[in-house]
Amino acid sequence: MHEEGVLIGGLRGTNPDGDDPYVLIQLADEDDHQDSELMDSYYVELCGQAASGYGGIKKIEVRSDCCHLVLNEAGRRMLGKDRDVCIAFEAPVTQAAVASSLERLVGRYGVPVTAS
Repeated sequence: MHEEGVLIGGLRGTNPDGDDPYVLIQLADEDDHQDSELMDSYYVELCGQAASGYGGIKKIEVRSDCCHLVLNEAGRRMLGKDRDVCIAFEAPVTQAAVASSLERLVGRYGVPVTAS
């Protein structure tokens, strides 16, 4: 999605225990002087703003059943996780299309995105 100079990508999964997990990734699509001074990366939110921040993803693997976010140490601290994050898909997806969309958001920061 493209909204007011920001590219937004989101994935929502399912959780049998109730709350559905989601990950939201945002990127300003134009260089903004203020933005570049405050944060030089993409924004990540995991199930709410309490677990959010800039950067933190080492690589993304789009699988047939989920999107696996491999987090670096800073990302784990920022998102309050002791391991990587996997968002299960609710319905079948075209892996290449999902990977391509995510690549637009994080690729310029050296985060590899693969479809397997």
